[in-house]
Amino acid sequence: MPRWTCPSCDRSFGRRGQGHVCEPTEPLDDYLDRWSASDREIAERILDAMDDCGPVDVEAAKVGLFFSTTRKIVQLRPKSKRLELMVIVARRVDGDRVRRIIADGPRFAVFTDLFDPDDVDDWIHELLAEAYDLNPAEDELAQPPS
Repeated sequence: MPRWTCPSCDRSFGRRGQGHVCEPTEPLDDYLDRWSASDREIAERILDAMDDCGPVDVEAAKVGLFFSTTRKIVQLRPKSKRLELMVIVARRVDGDRVRRIIADGPRFAVFTDLFDPDDVDDWIHELLAEAYDLNPAEDELAQPPS
């Protein structure tokens, strides 16, 4: 599915005319330089985990990091004393670490809070991989199964 790029802010989205707040993005390192050391380490662990899944586009916007393949699959947003991770998966996820869930048809946005780099554990890696597998990158869609 081709992505649409907003002519005003140059951000890309899965749907033409996608509603959003126009805000410019900036280089990832410049954006993360303003984060605390702990929050930056959390972000780098999320970036590494997403990179392990396959190709992903990362946008650093004023409100957070947005990870996309054929559509947005993960958000990492700074809050006052935590980072909020939102992962879109195809099932309802329950557990102590799930702060909230938003159902949208067959997809579920799962929200959890990250306070420490060690919070990026196997459970988070599994959620990130599940989100990626639900929406693989465009070039992976064209590859035959091995």
